[in-house]
Amino acid sequence: MTRVLLGHERSSISTAASLIRANGTIIYPTDTVYGLGCNPFSETAVRRVFELKRREAKPMPVLCADIDQVSAVAYLTEDAMKLAALFWPGPLSIVLRKREGLPPLLTSHRDEVAVRIPANVVALELMRTSGSPIVGTSANISGEEAATKIDELPNELLMNVDLVVDGGPTLYKKSSTVVRMVGGEIVVLREGAVSVEQLISRIEEARLDLSVRRYG
Repeated sequence: MTRVLLGHERSSISTAASLIRANGTIIYPTDTVYGLGCNPFSETAVRRVFELKRREAKPMPVLCADIDQVSAVAYLTEDAMKLAALFWPGPLSIVLRKREGLPPLLTSHRDEVAVRIPANVVALELMRTSGSPIVGTSANISGEEAATKIDELPNELLMNVDLVVDGGPTLYKKSSTVVRMVGGEIVVLREGAVSVEQLISRIEEARLDLSVRRYG
């Protein structure tokens, strides 16, 4: 079975960060669910994540430690910056136009990528220490439930990933909400830890000139 390290220990972060830099694959905690991660700029590592999840061609999100890392993977618009200021760090993923350095496989050859800054100390320290954003897809086999604690992780992943970092139960215990900016409108592609009502309420409180609607 793959090594399991405790996320609150500095040595665990250093070991996991070294694996990310070496294009390895790890399971790690976020504020939503456990993630299956790697260096998003490595096509080899990204392909391995697809294989581990038994995932068909479907875009995967990227988590970042700060706005500088977000800007390394995507183009932030003014409206996206305003929205990010309200919800990051936190469980809101924003779909943005991707930078050219990301491998096409990561986004299934689309020109956009979902990004966010998570509210989880272990995940943030991992990205800061490795100096890299990290793929943020859920640590499960495609089609199965996402894990919110270590003992919910599938054995298939535990046996084949390079390292597991245990950060305890996740905060929100559900996936992030995913939105896309279309002009001055926020389109909710997936409702998760941030409800549509919370989105509307926070935007109104901040007096932003942005509207919200569900996709479809």
